[in-house]
Amino acid sequence: MEKIYYIKLVRDNVPDKIRALGAETEVYEMVNDEEYLQELRKKLQEESLELSTSMSKKTVAEEIGDLMIVVDNFLEAMELTAEDIEQAKKKSIASKGSFSKRLFMTWSSDSGYEARKKAQQ
Repeated sequence: MEKIYYIKLVRDNVPDKIRALGAETEVYEMVNDEEYLQELRKKLQEESLELSTSMSKKTVAEEIGDLMIVVDNFLEAMELTAEDIEQAKKKSIASKGSFSKRLFMTWSSDSGYEARKKAQQ
């Protein structure tokens, strides 16, 4: 039996699906909260990347669904509520706006813009 090493957080039903195919798997429950949050962060990146390469409405919907599952678990682990997120969203929109105007910036003479500062940190 050849082993394939994944070394990553998987969904709850994945081990059972593998076993149902007659294969073996090794999993353990992540009891360390910081380790779990770190793995959820990796999943957020993984799902975001998959979304960014999706082309059809169907795959975009599927990938957003997958991303939202990770987001929901991340919020739960961080003990954040939908209300917390909605407040942060409203504050961000009030401060910076949304993307509804479809503005694409090519340059600016303002070297102190907030987003640039965050990117350098």
